[in-house]
Amino acid sequence: MKFYSCLLFLLAASTTWAGEAPNARIERVMLDTSLGNKLFIKAVSSSQTNTSCQQNAVWNFVLPLNTSSVNEAMVSYILTAHATNTQVTLIGADNCSTFSAIETLKRIEIN
Repeated sequence: MKFYSCLLFLLAASTTWAGEAPNARIERVMLDTSLGNKLFIKAVSSSQTNTSCQQNAVWNFVLPLNTSSVNEAMVSYILTAHATNTQVTLIGADNCSTFSAIETLKRIEIN
């Protein structure tokens, strides 16, 4: 039994969690042709959490741009929320594979 308790503790201790920005306002967005097909997002939330790879102090999330309908809808949500100052919840993918030190955006909810 001790073995299983110890194993469970080690698994829980090594688990990482995706970043989340609940009830956030999108303060800034950026596209830069020299950085590739990516939308950079700066959100302001009073209770934001970050994944361990998130090391960038300027941008909270990055969204890779492609032609999928889901991706286009996410870009539309982000730009609409920014333009109308609407609160959103942003949830990351628990990785920084799209751009080093900035968490990849996985989900957006319009509150």
